[in-house]
Amino acid sequence: MKKKLSNNYKDIIFDIGANEGNDGLAFSLLFHDSIIYAFEPNQDLIKIIKSNKKKLEEKIGYKLNNYKLFNQAISNKNTKINFNISKNIGAHSLFDFNKNLYKVKRHQNGYEVLKKTKVNVVQLSSFLKNKKFRRIKYLHCDAQGSDINVLKSLKKYIKYLDYGVVEVSAKKKSNLYKNSNNNLFYLKRFLKKKNFLICKIDSNDIYDNELNINFRNKSLANDNFLDANKRFRLKFYQKFIRKIIMRHRKVFLYQLFFKLLHAKYRQT
Repeated sequence: MKKKLSNNYKDIIFDIGANEGNDGLAFSLLFHDSIIYAFEPNQDLIKIIKSNKKKLEEKIGYKLNNYKLFNQAISNKNTKINFNISKNIGAHSLFDFNKNLYKVKRHQNGYEVLKKTKVNVVQLSSFLKNKKFRRIKYLHCDAQGSDINVLKSLKKYIKYLDYGVVEVSAKKKSNLYKNSNNNLFYLKRFLKKKNFLICKIDSNDIYDNELNINFRNKSLANDNFLDANKRFRLKFYQKFIRKIIMRHRKVFLYQLFFKLLHAKYRQT
C-alpha cells in the first residue's frame, strides 16, 4: 500500500552557492510554506549571509524560519577537500582555474586564487536521506564548475525535482575551471537522460562564454517556474534585500511596499 504523505511535508527550494544570500532570502519571502536550504562553502560569506538575514528580519518584523543555511559545498562525492578562494568574489570554486582562461574571459579580471581552505562536501542525496518533503520545487545553482555534479548528487531524488537553473560554459574550450566538464554539451546529455527539458538559455557574459540554463521536469506542462505575479514579487524582494544590504536611503519606501505586499499575500 502506497504511503500517504503528511500534510506537514513541505516543498524544498535549494540555493547552491548562496554567495551573499540575496536569492535564497528572496525565495524565503516568496515561498513562506517551503523550506529553503542554502549552501555556501566560504565561511566569510556565511557571516555576510547571517548578517544580511538579520538586517532583513529587522526590517520585515519577523524571523525567516524557513531559511536554513549550511557551510558546505555540494558535489557528487561526500568528502573534505580544498576550496579555492578567488580574488573575484563570484569565482570561488572546488576547481582550479584553467591556464587559458584569459583567452576566453577577457572581459573580467581577478581570476587568481588568494588562498585554499578545507571544506566539507556533501551530496544532496545524503543530505535528503532523512528529510521528509513533497517535492523539490526549484534548484538554484551557481556552484562555479560544479553545477552538473550538483545535479548528479541528487541521485534517485532527482525525480522529485520540478525546475532548476544552473550555470555552465558554452563550450568545453571555454571552461573557466580545469577538469570540471561543466559545459552545455554534458549538461544537455545529462538532462535528456534524466527526463528534463531545457526551457531557456541566457548568456551570462558579453562573450557568451558562460550560460544560465533553465530547465524543467518533462512531466510538467508549464515551462515557467514562476507566473508573472510571482516573478514581479521575487524581483522586488531581491531589490529590497539589496537596498537593505547597501543601506540605501530609500529603504523605508521598499519596506512600506513590502508590508503592503505581505498583507495582501500572506494567506496565499
